[in-house]
Amino acid sequence: MNQETLKKYAHTLLKYGVNLQEDQTLVISVDVENKDFAVIVTEEAYELGAKEVVLKSLVNVYYMLRNLY
Repeated sequence: MNQETLKKYAHTLLKYGVNLQEDQTLVISVDVENKDFAVIVTEEAYELGAKEVVLKSLVNVYYMLRNLY
């Protein structure tokens, strides 16, 4: 998909799927393979008025578990 299509998809996802409201915090859990789309979603969330966007990478969980055991 091209960038413009992904941006439209992110807008629709946030506005109608998530129903993101102004001044809300958005938490996104993302695989490293989808990091580019997560950046697009983050940008769109801020454009829609999000107070904060928190990205949680599943790679971080992997390393935490690996170091734990």
